[in-house]
Amino acid sequence: MPKEDSVKVAKMLSARQIIPAHTEGWAHFKEGYQEFRTAFYDGGLGQAFIDAAFGERIVLRI
Repeated sequence: MPKEDSVKVAKMLSARQIIPAHTEGWAHFKEGYQEFRTAFYDGGLGQAFIDAAFGERIVLRI
């Protein structure tokens, strides 16, 4: 899903946590982690975006 659509969906769902997954490492991906991060911050969803390196464990806020 392109980053613009991802931001739209997150807003429609009133997402409180956004965890990037599968943004790197595949030849057919045209947008990487940083592009998604920027799109969410520019779209006003930076507070919900959880920065996580590939393979890093994260704790979800419930």
